[in-house]
Amino acid sequence: MEPSAIFALLLLLIGLTLSGVLPTHRARLPLPPGPRGLPFVGKVFGRPTHHLWLTYLKWGETFGDVMSFKVFGQPIVVVNSFKAASDLLEKRSSNYSTRPIFHMAELMGWGWNMAV
Repeated sequence: MEPSAIFALLLLLIGLTLSGVLPTHRARLPLPPGPRGLPFVGKVFGRPTHHLWLTYLKWGETFGDVMSFKVFGQPIVVVNSFKAASDLLEKRSSNYSTRPIFHMAELMGWGWNMAV
């Protein structure tokens, strides 16, 4: 094989790995169910540009209160109900927050004034 063909094959493998087609070693948690999209572009063509909430409401009847889809490899998670939003964003907020808690600052009354 010629060196240029090997180089082209190597570039193709690197490109496919970076685009997410080939698996990598990073373990990702599964996303909620949602409509399937096309390879590489995801749900670019099936996603509306106007009145998004109506389409998300229809998809919510099929996929549930929390659903996801990808656009150009970027996952988008849609929460369709107040109850699901409350459960995820208020009751489980400590699971999704990475801000450290300064216990001493809270004891001194400075908790509201600490910027991180």
